[in-house]
Amino acid sequence: MSVINELKSLEKEASLVSSIASVLHWDQECYMPRKAGDYRGEQMAFLAKVQHEKSTAKEIGILIEKLQTESSNLSPQDRRSLELSARKYEREKKLPAELVSSLARETAKAHGMWAEARKKNDASLFLPQLKELVRLTKEKARCYDGNSGDLYNSLISEFEWGMTCDKLDKLFAELKIAIPTLVAKIKKAGKFKNKIGDLVVSTADQEALGRACLDLMGFDPKRSNLSVAHHPFCTTLGPDDFRITTRYDEKNFMFSLFGTAHEMGHSLYEQGLPRDFFGTPEGNACSYGFHESQSLFWEKKVVSSKEFIQLLWPAMPKLRVSLDDFYHTVNLVENSLIRVDSDEVTYSLHIIIRYEIENLLMNEDLAVEDIREVWNKKYEEYLGMTPMTDAEGFLQDVHWSGAAFGYFPSYAIGHLISSQLEEKMEHDLAPLQELISSKRIFDITSWLRKNVHEKASFYDPQALLQNIVGSDLSTKPFLNYLERKFL
Repeated sequence: MSVINELKSLEKEASLVSSIASVLHWDQECYMPRKAGDYRGEQMAFLAKVQHEKSTAKEIGILIEKLQTESSNLSPQDRRSLELSARKYEREKKLPAELVSSLARETAKAHGMWAEARKKNDASLFLPQLKELVRLTKEKARCYDGNSGDLYNSLISEFEWGMTCDKLDKLFAELKIAIPTLVAKIKKAGKFKNKIGDLVVSTADQEALGRACLDLMGFDPKRSNLSVAHHPFCTTLGPDDFRITTRYDEKNFMFSLFGTAHEMGHSLYEQGLPRDFFGTPEGNACSYGFHESQSLFWEKKVVSSKEFIQLLWPAMPKLRVSLDDFYHTVNLVENSLIRVDSDEVTYSLHIIIRYEIENLLMNEDLAVEDIREVWNKKYEEYLGMTPMTDAEGFLQDVHWSGAAFGYFPSYAIGHLISSQLEEKMEHDLAPLQELISSKRIFDITSWLRKNVHEKASFYDPQALLQNIVGSDLSTKPFLNYLERKFL
């Protein structure tokens, strides 16, 4: 066995442990009894420790060092593999095994506490655990970058390699100026608003509609599974095992429809990654920003389009509304308190609020007990609304219970990338609306697979975007797209 293949073999062992942990996480979100949380925490802590030991094994370091001395003899693809392996190894080596297992244990416990706190609208049930997660996350960030003074940058890089607060601040400043102006114009035009009132749709009808949507998108029941979770997510448990979850609310059936489409977009990316590289660093998705670009592309640009709704109309429950009214309602633009219910125009403001609060938590020592006050002030400033309860305020998201600090910016990055991809796709193929109306859904999937999915992590995020569209990350295509759609 060659040295590079020996390295890949060891990395796949570590990935195998991680995939086993993912099975337990999926079960925890979908089926695990509430009182099982503490022992599940011990299970997750044990697996995290084993995975960390395998990822940082001395043998891996020796192989990396040997390959680095022979890098001139490696193929470009193997050099990229070596680069990613060395990056991952050096970062994980900085983390003590006990810290890794502690984070796994505490996040497993935290999820149930968060769900209970949100359900009962009682932040006191979650705040002590959130405080512990913030402490552990700051300790992890210090391990990565020592005393650099910017802990949040090191956390963002876990999700979006090469991204920094300075770059995000510039992009977000542009959005904070442009979005309120755009919302005012859309409101004045008066086209996108609720034209169908409140509807009640049974869970059975919602599931049937969601499955019809998945079928149009290319759902493969032999490799995929749809189940229910409190907070919808997508996970990959193996090269032929793709899990999607959704949530049903009979008073808000559109949440399930578009949430299912969103998670299917994630899963299509996972299914399009090169199978031969499964379990290796280069076989992973390029970044979480690119991942969100895929889910948002399908949810917002495809499934929310009038053309796709027309294809889905035969499966639609008997709503007694016109297709046009339905289209304008599902794409209505209005300020809201809940991120997952917000429209694609104002959505980025929700993300910016979370980004700024996380930055304060990590770099400015914002006390966990003060999050509510800062959160509410920012919602009033950016969206003109103040939460009346914590459930519609800082308890609404699952991410902090998983210590996923630094993830939120990926959603806004995903919106920007998705619009840049749309421009390039339309240049290469045809207008997106034409592709959908002519039922060329497979052509859309194939283009994304060739240009995004199959390239996996063979490039860093900024380099991949340059490779696909020939430009850097920009707000301009996204803002142009919003103006075309809503004005």
